[in-house]
Amino acid sequence: KAGKTELICLHGGLRFPYIGYVTSCVDTFSAVREALEAAGVAMLEAEVTMLPQTYVTLTDDNDIKMMRRTLDLLDEDDDVQNVYHNWDMPEEE
Repeated sequence: KAGKTELICLHGGLRFPYIGYVTSCVDTFSAVREALEAAGVAMLEAEVTMLPQTYVTLTDDNDIKMMRRTLDLLDEDDDVQNVYHNWDMPEEE
């Protein structure tokens, strides 16, 4: 009732039997958070973040190398707080 949301639940452990996340649009974030709090749902964190609508797959080895290098450089920069991208990053081998 607090707005259009998506709830994903994952089975956790003994301390937290269910771990999940809720997504909603930024306009309903506060209402959704307040509704969950009123229902007694314990939250580890609640934040507004950027999620891509589409993802891009890189196939060229040089493109992948350059993208990894760019992300590493941004990660090492103390002035950069958050980095958002839509690269469908392959699992590390």
